[in-house]
Amino acid sequence: MKYTKETITGSLLREFGISSKTLEHTRIIIVRYIPFPSFTCPSIFGNAVIFISEKKLKLNKERQIKDKKSLAFILYQYCHAHQVLEWGSYFYLWRHFYHRVFLRGIPTRHLHVERECYERVDNLMTSHMEINN
Repeated sequence: MKYTKETITGSLLREFGISSKTLEHTRIIIVRYIPFPSFTCPSIFGNAVIFISEKKLKLNKERQIKDKKSLAFILYQYCHAHQVLEWGSYFYLWRHFYHRVFLRGIPTRHLHVERECYERVDNLMTSHMEINN
């Protein structure tokens, strides 16, 4: 599944800082079971792939996001996809490894690799936007 800037969800994601390049180069794969809610994985071709549990998203018949909580969840993952495209696959993996292993004393929310993603989600959740799908 892929959202483009022409889709409803794509336009909402762009409103909260996700570039059209990130939308075009990111693929979403919805799976029935994974041990955690979602993760972003860099592909060997330099693009990002988001694996997400089907329980975490509320989609309508056109596979567009139905509620603000689902949009925030996918916005967070698209922020990581943007990091993959900006930093490259190797540096994305290295930075996440480094921050998880060597900077354990810092809360996850305040790590360099997570800060931007949490800020975007906070902006979305505090906005007065409504989704009518």
